[in-house]
Amino acid sequence: MLQNFVSLKNCSSFDDGMFVFCDMCAPFEAILIMFRVDSGVTVIMVGYPQMAYELEIAIEPWKKLVVHEVIEYGFEDLIRILLSQSRAAGGGIASMNWCNGLVFQHVTFPDTESVIQEKMKGVIHYSSVVFARKEKFEHQIVKENGTLNLVDVSANQIFYQLADALKSPQVKRSWQS
Repeated sequence: MLQNFVSLKNCSSFDDGMFVFCDMCAPFEAILIMFRVDSGVTVIMVGYPQMAYELEIAIEPWKKLVVHEVIEYGFEDLIRILLSQSRAAGGGIASMNWCNGLVFQHVTFPDTESVIQEKMKGVIHYSSVVFARKEKFEHQIVKENGTLNLVDVSANQIFYQLADALKSPQVKRSWQS
């Protein structure tokens, strides 16, 4: 149906009780089509005409993750810290990532020119990662001083590999030395 309107600009017509409005929307040359049917309902459709060229889509996964500081806490200690910080910041429910038997939070560097250059090379830098071991995933942990939501981020391969690395004895020795 959109193909019928590709060559038309600012068109309108009556067709079987429907009012049709069509316009090319700059800057993307999208086609906006509005139908008003007899019942007064307006249906809006947006479509894009076929491109005259083929667009190359490149998916380039990250190549390296650099973590500059790693801090491991006991699970109860980490919950206590997070809930205290949440209360100090004005309340609300704190949340934390869970993946592959760990709960964790990471802190990134601001996007300065040098950080962006590293990202363009495929390198992510975390200034720190705090974590604790928690084998079983739970959506929410309720304590007397607050509530912590856990978000299962296991589908993210970066987080999954980070959790594996943090659990590894070789990596643990490197941040403790």
